[in-house]
Amino acid sequence: MDNTRTYFEGTITDESGNPLENIPVTYKGGGLVLGYDYTDENGIYSFYSLETSSDSPCPYFKVNDINEAYDQSYSSYTYKENTDHQDRALSTTYDIALKKIVQLEVSVIKISTSSDTYLDWTISFPDDSCFEVNSTEDEYYNQCYSEHTASFSQTPTNPNTTETITTVSGETAQFSYSINDGAVTYIDIPLTQENTTYEFEY
Repeated sequence: MDNTRTYFEGTITDESGNPLENIPVTYKGGGLVLGYDYTDENGIYSFYSLETSSDSPCPYFKVNDINEAYDQSYSSYTYKENTDHQDRALSTTYDIALKKIVQLEVSVIKISTSSDTYLDWTISFPDDSCFEVNSTEDEYYNQCYSEHTASFSQTPTNPNTTETITTVSGETAQFSYSINDGAVTYIDIPLTQENTTYEFEY
């Protein structure tokens, strides 16, 4: 770590442009917090940060980091500054829009009287965090609200289940299923409410 200071400023909002208050904004490197602030009532943050040394890992700019006193109602955002130490700007502005966290509850209920019905199903949904890298060499690691898929199987001895998933608003989850190894059917579930319940009967 050296005595170079980097000035960070910007605004944190929701996706509608409304300012978010008391959101932690941090700059981390080498396992240390180099600088931080919390947004004010206008969603504005500003702080001076120490710089990492030239042989330290690339630092991270983090908004609503789950390792801090964060707002669980909104997503988290991480930006990896994969640039050479000497090339980093001494003044940087990041304006970030966070997504609202929502819950999706999926209930699978067997109503068939058949004793040999098997159900395989999956639910695909966007992650509740965004991770970006500023280097084209690391595009593989850009995972901004990337899709996750969870798979389940219901059997005659375990016919029903309820699963709760944490995801983000304004997106779409996809439920797919196959009964007794039959054709796969896909159903889209809009994520427009703070709590969405989807029931599937088979």
